[in-house]
Amino acid sequence: MIKNLIVNGCSFTDDRVVHTWATELKKKYPEIDYHNIASGAAGNDYICNSTIDFLEKHSFNPNNTLVLIMWSGTGRKDLRISGEWWYHLREEGYYSGRNFSDSEYYVFSGGLTNSWTTNKTTKKMFDWLYRLSDPTTLCQNSLLNFLNLENYLKVNQYQYKCTSYVNYWDLLEQSNFNAGDYSIGYFCKDYSLYQNYNFSNWFFVNEQKDCLAEFAHQLGELDTTGHPTEICHKKFAEDVVIPMIKNFITLN
Repeated sequence: MIKNLIVNGCSFTDDRVVHTWATELKKKYPEIDYHNIASGAAGNDYICNSTIDFLEKHSFNPNNTLVLIMWSGTGRKDLRISGEWWYHLREEGYYSGRNFSDSEYYVFSGGLTNSWTTNKTTKKMFDWLYRLSDPTTLCQNSLLNFLNLENYLKVNQYQYKCTSYVNYWDLLEQSNFNAGDYSIGYFCKDYSLYQNYNFSNWFFVNEQKDCLAEFAHQLGELDTTGHPTEICHKKFAEDVVIPMIKNFITLN
């Protein structure tokens, strides 16, 4: 039986400001210790590394712990930075990042929305990282994050499920409708790690690998910022997530 639920992702999962699908799990299963470490604007570097950091820091029993990951945009870059730089950026008014302790500080680029260009310091931080990248390397980096985290979870015998916030698995389209994130399916289709990728621990809305973004789009429940409404989050939790994790929750 699950006693601990760890959830990570980007703004589609972070429930510190608005209710998301993860909030519905907290409400549905109040007896479970709930830990949501998702953060708005976070990318896949953060999601991979912060999940490992969090699990290493806490002594969860893998037998009664479930990890749910909703991966973020392929065009995003995250950096682990020092506390000194963290507070310097806060003084400059740049709030796209997260810290968990005096040793874990992250700053996020925000990806293809280019929010990192609005601050002189983050513009210097991320400028060369993007100059040295292209859609293929960005997609490969995300894929490696997926593999790294899944390998960690498997080695440590954690129960887990993954999904992505949007469908970026199309072999024919270079990007998806939501924020133009690059498609892993398109740019990595000749990459052996993608060709051999195992989706057995992933969940989607349908066989086409549609995710929360497409689910919201089909319902007409995307708000003006391109995020699912709270109505959509509730329905996604009820129709997709809760039925999928029910066996984990009740299994003795």
